[in-house]
Amino acid sequence: MNCPYCGKEMQKGAIFTGQALEWRHDNGDTNRAMWDRVRLCKLGWDGAELESDFCPDCRILIMPVPEVEAPLDAVKNKLKGLMNRTSGEIKKKKADFTADKDEREKQKRKTKDPWEV
Repeated sequence: MNCPYCGKEMQKGAIFTGQALEWRHDNGDTNRAMWDRVRLCKLGWDGAELESDFCPDCRILIMPVPEVEAPLDAVKNKLKGLMNRTSGEIKKKKADFTADKDEREKQKRKTKDPWEV
């Protein structure tokens, strides 16, 4: 990638951190926890890594901002998927049980003496 300021070739690299990396919009609130956040990378087992390009002449760093799911959203989505699969399995088991029950009753009626009260 070429530097948008000087036009020279930028160096490929990555930013590493031991914690989640995020950009926060300063909305004037003194409580920094309430600032708008953009998560820049996922946090892995050995820290976070974000690919970037660096221009040593201009001292400019350019990095793409990937779509990163917040940890709680990821857990919610996994649970939602699990619930959907589970409810599908429950419906299937109920349908199988009902079909088996109907088949047993049908067999029972076949073997029953028609003259029996």
